[in-house]
Amino acid sequence: MGNDSAGAATAKPGDTTQTDDAAAKAAAEKTAAEEKAAADAKAATEKAAADKAAADKKATDDAAAAAAAAGKDGKASADGKDGQAAGVPEKYTLTLPQDGPFAEPDLDTFATEAKALGLTNDQAQRMVDARVALVAKASAQFKDQVKADPELGGDHFTETEALARKGRDYLFPEGTADRDVVIGWFERTGLGNHPALVRAFARLGKVMAEDSPSRGALGGGAGTKPKRDPEDVLYGKK
Repeated sequence: MGNDSAGAATAKPGDTTQTDDAAAKAAAEKTAAEEKAAADAKAATEKAAADKAAADKKATDDAAAAAAAAGKDGKASADGKDGQAAGVPEKYTLTLPQDGPFAEPDLDTFATEAKALGLTNDQAQRMVDARVALVAKASAQFKDQVKADPELGGDHFTETEALARKGRDYLFPEGTADRDVVIGWFERTGLGNHPALVRAFARLGKVMAEDSPSRGALGGGAGTKPKRDPEDVLYGKK
């Protein structure tokens, strides 16, 4: 009886050490997951920027081709009958489709670009229409890629969307200027549906969801803070 009690008493310190080791290991794994998710988001953002640059170049090249065609049209109408229509207007009258990716302020940008390229109003409108169609096509293609992805799509698609929004909203909270800039950029390029960005944001959202029961959203519970916040990893803060 005495021997049994002594054995039980000596077992407790060992059990406590094992528990502490397990807790430390779990915390280290959680921190590593947060850092990886934030690093993935940074890489995806950089890739999206490169894709945007390529799309902008293509749109500019297309507009330049339209300008070259406009020069030919101007020469063909040198008799003056269509001279006014072939010229560059002082002020462009351009329209945007409802619920499109661009807003009224973007028309000033399009008008400046059209004037630099020597486009008529009709040609400038065609350039705007082409840009809208290009963005809509890219956005739809990216979304189809997400739906077809074995990790993100299929039965996982609804969950992926929710997690991606959670991760995005953490990095770019409601009511901040950064959010307005980034969301506008996503909408005007179609890159908001890019699989790389969706995957990165969804991974960050998943880490947040897994972390919330023990430490609050992304480790912010009851006076406890994670060792490194995701934005520290993403933006290189020390």
